[in-house]
Amino acid sequence: MDLVLSSLFMIITKRIPEEVIDKLDQRTFKIDNVYSKINLVNVPDSVVLKERTETKKIINSISGAAEEQKVKVACNLDEKALCRIRIPLREQTASEYAAEHPPKTADIGDIDPDKNDEVEQLPNLNSDVDEKEPETKLIEENQDDKVVMCLSRTSNAPYSVLVINQYAQRQHRGELITAMVKSCPDWFENNSRQQDIAIWAEEMAEDCE
Repeated sequence: MDLVLSSLFMIITKRIPEEVIDKLDQRTFKIDNVYSKINLVNVPDSVVLKERTETKKIINSISGAAEEQKVKVACNLDEKALCRIRIPLREQTASEYAAEHPPKTADIGDIDPDKNDEVEQLPNLNSDVDEKEPETKLIEENQDDKVVMCLSRTSNAPYSVLVINQYAQRQHRGELITAMVKSCPDWFENNSRQQDIAIWAEEMAEDCE
């Protein structure tokens, strides 16, 4: 997330390093076109995102003196519900578990052909673990790059629904990270930064939700 914010800051302030611009194809890509596409605006004062209490000075109609009173400012948005669409989970199959936990085999280099085939039987310290059923985990259903959508507003209802779609957000973040990799390939080369950024962004999104 810090990288995303830093990138936006460099674009807004027009401080993208020259070495990054030089690596771009100047025939098909103009950095000035990027500068004009990002415009940050403040939320209008008339929009109240969340109900809050403010202290305001009110003129007393009788004495004419100014008095401080706590006034409750109600939220004036029309969202009446939150729809959180999650990726379905299913239990891991036996074959999937076996693929992640292959059986341990002896290294052929550790076998001495000159020694007797008889092996001393040692007590199995992990006998209790071996007798237990394998602990499978819940994994996400394959979405086949398809997103379940939910209408946030209809003509029949005088309100809208705030929709948070886990898979759609993840796909959007993936496209953003891919664009970052294309712009700064050297920074992402031979490391796991791309995957780490995706994991961190997913965790931050989960915490915010």
